[in-house]
Amino acid sequence: MVVDVKGPWIMVQVDPAYPTRWREEPYYSQIKNWSRSGADNNVWVLVFVKKRLTVVFPNKELEVGEFDPSDHIVIGEIPKPGGRDWHAYIRKANDISPEERDKIVVS
Repeated sequence: MVVDVKGPWIMVQVDPAYPTRWREEPYYSQIKNWSRSGADNNVWVLVFVKKRLTVVFPNKELEVGEFDPSDHIVIGEIPKPGGRDWHAYIRKANDISPEERDKIVVS
């Protein structure tokens, strides 16, 4: 695995030969710690296995699909009684206007 931090993203690139390695200890605990620490500061943990993207939130992991470098990831908090929750989805590059292409989107 390789970890890279860019802006509000902690990106974990997983070797496709071991696609579930990030869910093993001690890696999983560290990834969840990053997620819990980052959630209050709009820092998000993204796990990539090839182009497959999983967003790791403090309360869950959400596989959002195939992600290309020109796509945008949109993340937002969902108000819920009794706790916090989040959603995420991919906006494909061809659905993004030229004015939006250089922006990082966190809703």
